[in-house]
Amino acid sequence: MTDREYYDNLISLFSTQGWKLYLEDLEDNLKGLQDVSTIPSSEQFWQRKGQVELLTRLIGYQPLIEQHFEAEYGG
Repeated sequence: MTDREYYDNLISLFSTQGWKLYLEDLEDNLKGLQDVSTIPSSEQFWQRKGQVELLTRLIGYQPLIEQHFEAEYGG
């Protein structure tokens, strides 16, 4: 698979209803995790921090790929 095919496949994925639903679920989960006032221990705080970082990375995947594609192929 060429780099162009890789990007084309991902951009095709991003246009599907399934991807949009997945992003909505991720965003809803992130909203539910952002309130740290209910965390009872430092161990759970660090676990929550990791969860938030992972969700943030997943939500930011599409814009990152689109940015790389535009830089490489001019949109």
